[in-house]
Amino acid sequence: MSSTISPEIQSIATLFASDLVIPDYQRPYRWNEHNVAQLIVDIKSNYLISGAEYRLGTVVLHTATSGNKLEIVDGQQRTITLCILLTAIATKLNITDKPALLTTIAINHPESQQQVRHNSAFINMQLEQMDEQELINLYTFILSNCSLVVIKLSDISEAFQFFDSQNARGKALEPHDLLKAYHLREMGHETQQTKLNTIKHWEQEATSSGNLKPIFANYLYRIRRWLKGEHGRYFTNKHIDVFKGVNLTNKEVPHYIETALRAHIYTTQYNHSVDRIVDKNELKYPHQIGQIILNGSRFFEFVAHYIEQQKYLEKHTELAPYLKSYNGSHRAGDNYARNLFLAVVMLYHDKFKEQHFKQAIRLCFCWAYKLRVENSRVLMASIDNYAKNSSSLLNVIAHALDANEVLRYVVIKNEEAVSSNKTKGLEALHGLYLGKDTKNEQ
Repeated sequence: MSSTISPEIQSIATLFASDLVIPDYQRPYRWNEHNVAQLIVDIKSNYLISGAEYRLGTVVLHTATSGNKLEIVDGQQRTITLCILLTAIATKLNITDKPALLTTIAINHPESQQQVRHNSAFINMQLEQMDEQELINLYTFILSNCSLVVIKLSDISEAFQFFDSQNARGKALEPHDLLKAYHLREMGHETQQTKLNTIKHWEQEATSSGNLKPIFANYLYRIRRWLKGEHGRYFTNKHIDVFKGVNLTNKEVPHYIETALRAHIYTTQYNHSVDRIVDKNELKYPHQIGQIILNGSRFFEFVAHYIEQQKYLEKHTELAPYLKSYNGSHRAGDNYARNLFLAVVMLYHDKFKEQHFKQAIRLCFCWAYKLRVENSRVLMASIDNYAKNSSSLLNVIAHALDANEVLRYVVIKNEEAVSSNKTKGLEALHGLYLGKDTKNEQ
C-alpha cells in the first residue's frame, strides 16, 4: 500500500463530531433486532461490570479528495445503530447539545431508511425499561467510554481492500459487494436517483434467491477466465479484477477502446433523443461476454443483461431435453458438467443467437458432458482443465467467424468408456450423448 496506515483510538464523541457520510457504494443498512439487542447488551454489560473503556471495533474511513468529508468504508452497520441509539436516548432526555453526526448523517437508500425506522422503534421499546438516571449513565458511557479503532485512507483503492474484513458482526463481504462498490465509484457523473435505482436492482439479485452469485460464479467469471486459458474454478474476492476495466468518461481512453466508446456514445445519444418520447424505442448496448469491461453504469447493464440471458436459456424449449433431472443429477460432478454445458451454450448464443441453435445445443451437450458420461468420477479440477484447454469448444466459439465453423467441431466419443461407466443414473444420458435417440439434424 502506498499510503501510511495510522490507526487511532477515538471515543464515540470525537468520531461523531466528524463529518461522516455514507457513500453510494455502501450496502443497505441491514442490522436486525438481534444485532441491535446484542450491541446494547454488550455496552450495558461493560458499563455495569467495570465502567472502563469499551472498544467497539474498527471503522475504516476514506478521506475525500475535496472537503473534509469522511466516507464510511467499513463499520457502517455499527455506526448507524449507534446513531439511532444515541438519538433515541437524547430524545427521551430532551438533550439538545448532542454530537453533530446525529443530525447530519444522511441515509438515502430506501431499504436503509425502512430498517432505521424499524430499529428505532425496537430501541425505543428497549429503553422503556430504563429509568432516567440509567439513560443518562448509558448515554454518557457510550460517548465518553466507548471507542473505535479509526483507520483513515486517502486512496480509495486501498480503502476497498478493507472490504475484505469482517462486516456486520462477522459476515464477510462477497465479491459482488466489492464490485458494486468499485463501479458505483465510477458513476460519479450519474444522478443520485440513477445510483439508487442501480443499487436497488443489484440488491434484488443479491438475495439468496437472486441470480447475482450464479451469474458470476458459474458463467461470467469462468467463461472469461477459460477463454484466456486460465483457471476458473471459484470466484473469490481475489478475482474481482476480472471485472474491472476502463472508464469511458475519462478525458483520454486508450486507442483500442475506440470501438466501445463509439458504441457507448451512439447508444446513449439514441436513447436520449427526443424521438424516443414518440416511438418509445430503446437501443441496448451490444454487450459480449468477453468484452473489455466498461466501468460504471455499463458494468451494471452488462451483469443485468447476462442474468436475463441465463433466465432465457434455462427456459428455452430446445434445452429442455438436456436439463431434465435424473437419478444422480444433483451430484457434484453432474452439476459441474451441467454448469459447463450452460456456460458454453450461453457463449454460443451470445455470439450467434439462434442460428443453427438446435444443432449447437447438442454439440455443446456432448462436449460438456463427455467427462461425466465417460468417467465414474468427475472433479471440478478436471472440468476446469478441460474448459481452459486451447482446443476447447469454448475457444472454437470465441474465434469462429460463423456458426457453421462451430458445428464442424467434432467431439470424439469413447462408446466403450460410456458403456463400462456404471455410475448410478448416467444411463439416462447415454442416448443423448451417443445420439441414439436423437434424429439426424444435418
